[in-house]
Amino acid sequence: MKKVYILAAVAAALSVASCATDEVVDPELTTEEAAPIGFGTFLDRVSRGSAAASPKAAVLTDAGLKAPAAGFKVLAYSTGVTDWATYVSGASANPNFMDDQPVTWGGTSWKYAPAKYWPRKDNTTWGKVTFFALSNSNDASADGQANNNPKIGFTVQQRASDQVDLVAAVVTDKTGEGDGKVKFNFRHILSKIGFTAKLDQNIDTVATTIKVKYLVLKYEANKISAEGTYTFPSKDTIGSWSLTSSRWLYSDTPDTLFSGNDTLKKSTPINLCATANTYLMLIPQATSPGNLSVTLVYDVITTASTLTLASDTTVTTLPVGMPAATWEAAKEYTYNLTVKPKQVTIDPATEVFAWNTYSPTTNIDTIVYTY
Repeated sequence: MKKVYILAAVAAALSVASCATDEVVDPELTTEEAAPIGFGTFLDRVSRGSAAASPKAAVLTDAGLKAPAAGFKVLAYSTGVTDWATYVSGASANPNFMDDQPVTWGGTSWKYAPAKYWPRKDNTTWGKVTFFALSNSNDASADGQANNNPKIGFTVQQRASDQVDLVAAVVTDKTGEGDGKVKFNFRHILSKIGFTAKLDQNIDTVATTIKVKYLVLKYEANKISAEGTYTFPSKDTIGSWSLTSSRWLYSDTPDTLFSGNDTLKKSTPINLCATANTYLMLIPQATSPGNLSVTLVYDVITTASTLTLASDTTVTTLPVGMPAATWEAAKEYTYNLTVKPKQVTIDPATEVFAWNTYSPTTNIDTIVYTY
């Protein structure tokens, strides 16, 4: 196998909706409306990365969020007539309106219990509520923070097949005016990493076929962080991540992202992660060359008449490093592995050597054969 080249590319998407009931904690907000708070959702499209995925191993979509045992959890703060931006500076650690409230899809709407009702200070003034939502995952937990927006603690699983997509949303200073429905614009908050493979040239497919057998991933020890904390933003955007330096993805067992027998072509790259949903879902972070490596295994099969000669499997380990721009939240990066097969050619310097000439003046030893 010849040198493999890497290019980075990008993309992804998401959406969500719901309904809700319980007692108002803030003593100033004593009047409840008859209609319970309802939820609506939308999975925001992920932005495309620059050159520089909830069910396990799957990119989370609106349908995935609505699947059984999926859904999301909500933290909510009742702030009276005060905006969240002002209230948060003195906010208590525990959300006073909803605390880790599970919300699941009921077939036609989002459901939760007990229901919550929109607070009012009086007959003319609605109380404000700020909501933070996170897709349901055993690998993530959300907690209120005193004098700060809530945070999410998250751990990345070692194997790609166990990693999960994670989405989050925030709605600030919502009141019961209008239909009383809270619409979450969920956004992916991890970095999605994928791999494709193709040939760099068209080949004679009648005589030769090149098939990808495996793509194996390895992490360099203590380089890719497996644990971090996400802080929700104060508005409908993407928040920030901080890394935990004591926990890393490790490489004692290589991880097979692709196993198959797909024919490589120049025109159509093979997506090596799509079939088994083995995209990497990693915490956004900076990475250097060599922190992540892949081994691409492929066969070159040559056919002559009815005789098929299969070459030994060629194995190449390719170090992969992202530029200093780093992996960013809500962006998808695709590494395009370009295989350059080398054709057997005849050297144009090939020549026929002249006949050796015999000179009768040359001394020749006499050899006597005795019978």
